[in-house]
Amino acid sequence: MRLLLEILGRVLVWLTQAALCAVFVVFFAYLLVEWASGCGESYVDSKGETHVNECMYTNLQRLR
Repeated sequence: MRLLLEILGRVLVWLTQAALCAVFVVFFAYLLVEWASGCGESYVDSKGETHVNECMYTNLQRLR
């Protein structure tokens, strides 16, 4: 019985670590994709007009 509880405890610790790692990977992948797409950046063209780059997942117009 004691061995079973020890194995179960180790499995739960491993699953918790794996889930936490997956959350961090997804979060940083999201940040990387938004950064690579130029989310929120703007530039001025030769005519003097300002253009804002669009985001992949975040709608900044809705957040303003």
